[in-house]
Amino acid sequence: MRETYGEQVIFLQVNKDTVPEIVRKYGARGFPSFFYVKPGMNGRVASRFNEDRDYGSLKKWMNKLVTVHGGVVEVEDEEPDDEI
Repeated sequence: MRETYGEQVIFLQVNKDTVPEIVRKYGARGFPSFFYVKPGMNGRVASRFNEDRDYGSLKKWMNKLVTVHGGVVEVEDEEPDDEI
């Protein structure tokens, strides 16, 4: 995913055991959890990924975010990489 979206998206990985306050703040209930935090919103969540946890659904959600919030990147079908 990082290769697809380049610098338009920053992916962060949080260890729930190391920083449980972040997990509580964002209300992560399952893992992995995906949240879109729009710049300039003081860390408030603008969108949550609540679809089926498969690569196609995640890609569709990401394309919508990038289109609405910055630049237009339409990703063709591709094999998922191991870094999601």
